[in-house]
Amino acid sequence: ADADADADDTGAPPPPSCSTEDLVFTAEVRDASGSALSGPIAEGGEIYGTGVVTNPCAEDLSFMSTDGCLVDSISYSGATIEGGFVAPMCTMAITEFSVPAGDSIEESYALGRLDPDSYTMTVSFGGATEASTEFTVAADGAAAVPDFSLPDVNPNSPSYEDSISPRDLMGQVAGWYFIKAT
Repeated sequence: ADADADADDTGAPPPPSCSTEDLVFTAEVRDASGSALSGPIAEGGEIYGTGVVTNPCAEDLSFMSTDGCLVDSISYSGATIEGGFVAPMCTMAITEFSVPAGDSIEESYALGRLDPDSYTMTVSFGGATEASTEFTVAADGAAAVPDFSLPDVNPNSPSYEDSISPRDLMGQVAGWYFIKAT
């Protein structure tokens, strides 16, 4: 009888359903509270680069690094601004990191307050594994607000009954007013 109850009748346990190749390595930009930032980031806030390793599997997974830190460096550069480089003081030792099933591990480092520009950030996890992301720092709090649209209810308007968004009029002079009648 096959002790592992698999259908191959070999007596050997089935292979694991996941391996270290299933781990997902990502780079994220965060604020001082640790919240992930998306869309244009307002100028003046402290920005952190974060490396995240996610395990989508049902069992814990471990991986080896050539470094004592999960993230051994973060580099960033802007389209018009020379970037920067953050490299924490880490031990130069082969280290095993364990990622719990269905969970993630992460490490963040301060990039500081960055000038307005479009940036690319690359996180190195030690060895040959890297992840990159892009983000924009907008000038003087000029970060875009979430998009919305409203119906044009003015029967004298050329766009009567159309749904209009401020994004439809970018680069044009526009005046907006909102009225609520009860």
